Amino acid sequence: MFGFVSAIINMFIVLFGVSVKVIFFLLKRFDITNGLIAGVGVLLGTYRIQMHPGIRCGVFVIVVVVSILLQHFFKPVRIAFGVLCSLFAGFMAYGIAHDAGAKYSYISMIIAAVICGLLNAFSWLIISSEYHRD
Repeated sequence: MFGFVSAIINMFIVLFGVSVKVIFFLLKRFDITNGLIAGVGVLLGTYRIQMHPGIRCGVFVIVVVVSILLQHFFKPVRIAFGVLCSLFAGFMAYGIAHDAGAKYSYISMIIAAVICGLLNAFSWLIISSEYHRD
Protein backbone atom coordinates (compact mmCIF):
# COMPACT_ATOMS: atom_id res chain seq x y z
CA MET A 1 0.00 0.00 0.00
CA PHE A 2 2.79 2.41 0.89
CA GLY A 3 4.53 1.76 -2.43
CA PHE A 4 1.38 2.70 -4.33
CA VAL A 5 1.00 5.96 -2.39
CA SER A 6 4.67 6.72 -2.87
CA ALA A 7 4.38 6.13 -6.63
CA ILE A 8 1.40 8.49 -6.88
CA ILE A 9 3.22 11.19 -4.88
CA ASN A 10 6.31 10.80 -7.11
CA MET A 11 4.11 11.06 -10.21
CA PHE A 12 2.61 14.34 -8.99
CA ILE A 13 6.08 15.69 -8.14
CA VAL A 14 7.32 14.82 -11.65
CA LEU A 15 4.23 16.39 -13.27
CA PHE A 16 4.72 19.54 -11.20
CA GLY A 17 8.40 19.73 -12.18
CA VAL A 18 7.62 19.26 -15.87
CA SER A 19 4.88 21.89 -15.68
CA VAL A 20 7.25 24.41 -14.09
CA LYS A 21 9.91 23.72 -16.75
CA VAL A 22 7.36 24.20 -19.56
CA ILE A 23 6.14 27.46 -18.02
CA PHE A 24 9.68 28.82 -17.68
CA PHE A 25 10.48 27.75 -21.26
CA LEU A 26 7.40 29.55 -22.57
CA LEU A 27 8.30 32.64 -20.55
CA LYS A 28 11.84 32.60 -21.93
CA ARG A 29 10.72 32.04 -25.53
CA PHE A 30 7.69 34.29 -25.60
CA ASP A 31 7.57 34.15 -29.40
CA ILE A 32 6.29 30.58 -29.04
CA THR A 33 3.76 31.82 -26.49
CA ASN A 34 2.69 34.50 -28.97
CA GLY A 35 2.14 31.79 -31.57
CA LEU A 36 0.01 29.83 -29.10
CA ILE A 37 -1.97 32.96 -28.25
CA ALA A 38 -2.56 33.58 -31.97
CA GLY A 39 -3.75 29.97 -32.33
CA VAL A 40 -6.12 30.38 -29.39
CA GLY A 41 -7.42 33.56 -31.03
CA VAL A 42 -8.21 31.62 -34.18
CA LEU A 43 -9.89 28.87 -32.13
CA LEU A 44 -12.04 31.41 -30.32
CA GLY A 45 -12.84 33.18 -33.57
CA THR A 46 -14.01 29.96 -35.23
CA TYR A 47 -15.83 28.61 -32.19
CA ARG A 48 -19.35 29.38 -33.44
CA ILE A 49 -18.67 28.25 -37.00
CA GLN A 50 -19.90 24.73 -37.67
CA MET A 51 -16.53 23.12 -38.34
CA HIS A 52 -15.34 19.62 -37.57
CA PRO A 53 -13.15 19.66 -34.42
CA GLY A 54 -10.33 17.97 -36.33
CA ILE A 55 -10.30 20.79 -38.88
CA ARG A 56 -10.28 23.38 -36.11
CA CYS A 57 -7.33 21.64 -34.42
CA GLY A 58 -5.53 21.45 -37.76
CA VAL A 59 -6.06 25.17 -38.33
CA PHE A 60 -4.78 25.82 -34.79
CA VAL A 61 -1.58 23.85 -35.45
CA ILE A 62 -1.04 25.54 -38.84
CA VAL A 63 -1.52 29.01 -37.35
CA VAL A 64 0.87 28.26 -34.47
CA VAL A 65 3.60 26.82 -36.72
CA VAL A 66 3.33 29.59 -39.34
CA SER A 67 3.32 32.35 -36.71
CA ILE A 68 6.36 30.89 -34.92
CA LEU A 69 8.25 30.59 -38.22
CA LEU A 70 7.32 34.13 -39.27
CA GLN A 71 8.42 35.50 -35.89
CA HIS A 72 11.68 33.59 -36.08
CA PHE A 73 12.69 34.85 -39.52
CA PHE A 74 11.28 38.40 -39.61
CA LYS A 75 11.85 40.92 -36.81
CA PRO A 76 8.98 43.27 -37.78
CA VAL A 77 6.58 40.34 -37.67
CA ARG A 78 7.80 39.49 -34.17
CA ILE A 79 7.13 43.05 -33.06
CA ALA A 80 3.68 43.04 -34.67
CA PHE A 81 2.83 39.69 -33.06
CA GLY A 82 3.99 41.02 -29.70
CA VAL A 83 1.70 44.02 -29.95
CA LEU A 84 -1.28 42.05 -31.24
CA CYS A 85 -0.90 39.29 -28.66
CA SER A 86 -0.63 41.86 -25.88
CA LEU A 87 -3.89 43.39 -27.05
CA PHE A 88 -5.51 39.98 -27.38
CA ALA A 89 -4.39 39.01 -23.87
CA GLY A 90 -5.97 42.21 -22.59
CA PHE A 91 -9.23 41.48 -24.40
CA MET A 92 -9.27 37.92 -23.03
CA ALA A 93 -8.74 39.26 -19.50
CA TYR A 94 -11.60 41.74 -20.07
CA GLY A 95 -13.86 38.91 -21.19
CA ILE A 96 -12.98 36.77 -18.19
CA ALA A 97 -13.47 39.59 -15.66
CA HIS A 98 -16.53 41.05 -17.41
CA ASP A 99 -18.92 39.89 -14.68
CA ALA A 100 -16.91 41.63 -11.95
CA GLY A 101 -17.92 45.08 -13.16
CA ALA A 102 -16.59 47.63 -15.61
CA LYS A 103 -13.89 49.03 -13.33
CA TYR A 104 -12.31 45.64 -12.60
CA SER A 105 -12.69 44.54 -16.21
CA TYR A 106 -10.70 47.52 -17.47
CA ILE A 107 -8.09 47.13 -14.74
CA SER A 108 -7.59 43.44 -15.54
CA MET A 109 -7.41 44.25 -19.27
CA ILE A 110 -4.68 46.85 -18.71
CA ILE A 111 -2.71 44.61 -16.34
CA ALA A 112 -2.80 41.63 -18.73
CA ALA A 113 -1.77 43.73 -21.72
CA VAL A 114 1.10 45.37 -19.81
CA ILE A 115 2.37 42.06 -18.44
CA CYS A 116 2.22 40.47 -21.89
CA GLY A 117 4.01 43.49 -23.38
CA LEU A 118 6.76 43.34 -20.75
CA LEU A 119 7.23 39.62 -21.30
CA ASN A 120 7.52 40.29 -25.04
CA ALA A 121 10.14 42.96 -24.37
CA PHE A 122 12.15 40.68 -22.05
CA SER A 123 11.94 37.85 -24.58
CA TRP A 124 13.17 40.21 -27.28
CA LEU A 125 16.14 41.18 -25.09
CA ILE A 126 16.99 37.54 -24.35
CA ILE A 127 16.77 36.51 -27.99
CA SER A 128 18.80 39.49 -29.20
CA SER A 129 21.49 38.88 -26.56
CA GLU A 130 21.73 35.22 -27.67
CA TYR A 131 22.25 36.32 -31.28
CA HIS A 132 24.95 38.83 -30.33
CA ARG A 133 26.96 36.18 -28.47
CA ASP A 134 27.62 34.21 -31.66
